[in-house]
Amino acid sequence: MTSIKITSKNAEKIAATGRKRWKIENEGFNRQKNWQGDITHACSWNDNALKNHYLMLQISDMIKQLYEWFYLKRNEIKKSQKNISSELLASFGQQLTREDISQNDMHSISEN
Repeated sequence: MTSIKITSKNAEKIAATGRKRWKIENEGFNRQKNWQGDITHACSWNDNALKNHYLMLQISDMIKQLYEWFYLKRNEIKKSQKNISSELLASFGQQLTREDISQNDMHSISEN
């Protein structure tokens, strides 16, 4: 592992970089914890279930942020967080067609 020698010339830059990283991590976690993922309480006592839940939360947050940045912000569209989530969920449901489901899946569905 390589260490960085802190000098009077680079100390300010290192501190600023650390603050930026902390801000990104803190804002992302607060976003997930407080209004998106409601991860204030454990949803299971099973370690794997907790890990899976958190990974799914990370994935959903990433998709939502990409949508907000690359679609809404670029097109200067303003929406509430609740509407963004609802529209993304509805959009995923609308995109599923018969062609997206394999014939084996369709056969097992019709048998049930």
